[in-house]
Amino acid sequence: MYLSGNAQSQITSESEEIFDLKKVWEVNLKLEPEEWEKLQPNWEDLDLNIGTAFRKIIMDSFMRKPFRSSLSSRPGLAGYMGFNHQYGTADVIFGDKIIKNVGLRYKGNGSAMMAVMDSNLGFGSVRKFSFKIDFNKYNQNQDFGGLIKINLNNNSENPSSSIRESLSYAIFRRAGVPCSRAGFAKVYLSINSQVEKIYLGLYNLVEQVDKRFLADRFGSRKGMLLKPSTFGAFKYLGENWESYKAHYNPKTDVTPEQGRRLIEFTKLIQQSNDQTFKQKIESFLDTDAFLRFMAVNVLLSNLDSYLGSNQNHYVYLDPVTQKFQLIPWDLDISFGAFGLVGTPESRRDLSIHRPHHGQNRLIERVLGIAKYKKEYQNHLRKYLDAIFTQEKLYLEIDSMIDLLYPVVALEGKEMLRRFEQSLNGTSTWDRSNPIKQFIKGRCRSVKDQLEGTSKGEIIYTR
Repeated sequence: MYLSGNAQSQITSESEEIFDLKKVWEVNLKLEPEEWEKLQPNWEDLDLNIGTAFRKIIMDSFMRKPFRSSLSSRPGLAGYMGFNHQYGTADVIFGDKIIKNVGLRYKGNGSAMMAVMDSNLGFGSVRKFSFKIDFNKYNQNQDFGGLIKINLNNNSENPSSSIRESLSYAIFRRAGVPCSRAGFAKVYLSINSQVEKIYLGLYNLVEQVDKRFLADRFGSRKGMLLKPSTFGAFKYLGENWESYKAHYNPKTDVTPEQGRRLIEFTKLIQQSNDQTFKQKIESFLDTDAFLRFMAVNVLLSNLDSYLGSNQNHYVYLDPVTQKFQLIPWDLDISFGAFGLVGTPESRRDLSIHRPHHGQNRLIERVLGIAKYKKEYQNHLRKYLDAIFTQEKLYLEIDSMIDLLYPVVALEGKEMLRRFEQSLNGTSTWDRSNPIKQFIKGRCRSVKDQLEGTSKGEIIYTR
């Protein structure tokens, strides 16, 4: 059961200031040279040929393997290029508070790749990677604002990604979808006797989805938490839980009963007839939570997500209700900015009736049931009237631009140029949607589709 209102605000109050979207924190990362070296990948073993990585990915998808290369212990694109993310020890100065002996490592897939390949991300040999901070990795009694971990996301697509991500998380929360909180930071790095407080740039602070998150949002740490990295959403892979582990990347210890529950869920999705699916789906899936999750993703045209890539979300099994929920993650290329599929126009006009690219049996079957389709469309109408309005979002975006402009300017002329062009619609370096232009077009498109005057655009995987 998702905790909302007063119950949630009391639990999260200790860390609320960290995620204040009207503030930019200064974060200093301080390491000894040998600890900094621990973070680095084995540069000689990296294969930065994207074409080679994608060919391997396509081959693995045909063979129904997990989205994980033998070159790395981590899933995803970065793993296919040979990246591993390992911890070193650091001190972190967060505002005026010093937290000593934390675990620090690089994080991410596309963001890690971009940090290496884009010369404007970082300064010289010091690249602008995303980071994960583990406050109690080396001290089990240590946290920060009640948080065990926090993420520093590097906005590798464009500095405006910081606005997309922070605002998207806020919209999900307003829709009653359990998700992380996000904020802003300007991040500096010091390596003793080698690098003296170099400016890395604007980052997003993003709350980690972990056991404390589960206790906060759902009232229990005992549920099963998974972070899928797979080529197919909820595919049936047989009767043995071991066949599922590499595809679902458990973040909690999984009991035999929890593993069995996932297997039965995939069987219901993939193998049941329509009558059985309709009868049983509510015993496996929190349908209202799923429809809210879907509605916000669809409004955002958030296609590097469960709507398409089958990544960038968590799956949670509630220990009391035994129902599954989906939790959004990695929202930096929301608002129609995922340039690998469709066009800017087709992403603005994304179909609300078939919003996923590629096959997704759960979405197809749930929206194929009349009462769920009606509830989903009612959520869309409600959000368009309350939390996804052009007037409201423009005001928030303008406030964020004013706050972040001087922070981006410190990264240099090229990053400031990208920030400006991505916001005003003159960008030619990527295929993203200028955020205000997207919002205006998306609101109009979804309203027309709800009224039946437009069918929207179906995006098929190329």
